[in-house]
Amino acid sequence: MERKAGMEAIGTDTNLQPAVAHIVAFIHDGIRVNLVLNFVELLYTLISMIRQLVHNHSIDLLPQLHKLLPSTISCCLYSHAGNGKDDDDWMLLREYSAATLALIVQKYSPMLPSIRVRPIAVLVKHFNDTSASLSTLYGALLAILGCVETDEQLSPIRDRFFALMDECEQMGPDHQRYNDAAHLLPALITAKKRFVDPFDAQVEEDIELEPVASQIVE
Repeated sequence: MERKAGMEAIGTDTNLQPAVAHIVAFIHDGIRVNLVLNFVELLYTLISMIRQLVHNHSIDLLPQLHKLLPSTISCCLYSHAGNGKDDDDWMLLREYSAATLALIVQKYSPMLPSIRVRPIAVLVKHFNDTSASLSTLYGALLAILGCVETDEQLSPIRDRFFALMDECEQMGPDHQRYNDAAHLLPALITAKKRFVDPFDAQVEEDIELEPVASQIVE
């Protein structure tokens, strides 16, 4: 109950600005430590604190973005060394962190147009890393999709994107990475339409419409 009240206060307190730097430092250090310790529940709480700060319209987070952005991205990308029992919790953390990153970018991009540049560069680098785990790729993909303004900005990951689709589709239930693939593949399928070139889409549309047009003429 006290935690809930404290979280709500972070999102609504109009006199919080003097304490923002200390709160952000606490979050930044907390995420760094708890990633190493694999405490996913505490990480989720810390990301929730970031969301509440973003929702609080009475405070300015611009001076703190250099800490908030890396911390949030780390939760999107971190590949934990677990025993498999809490894998779903980590996937939820990646989803929540990616959504939070998108929230930060959307709120502050009008004031800081370059805010997308560095996060997208970092995320693209990890997504194109062929040694990255599927769970990291899942978090990277969600975060990239939340940060980009146009589909053209997705071109640096196009080849890797389709290669991953093929890889995940070939994994059966007995594959050791099947659980991660089961999360990643639906995200890839959902995002696939954003990787279709406008020209290709127009060609497909013309092919589909041509027989219909012929029937009408006849």
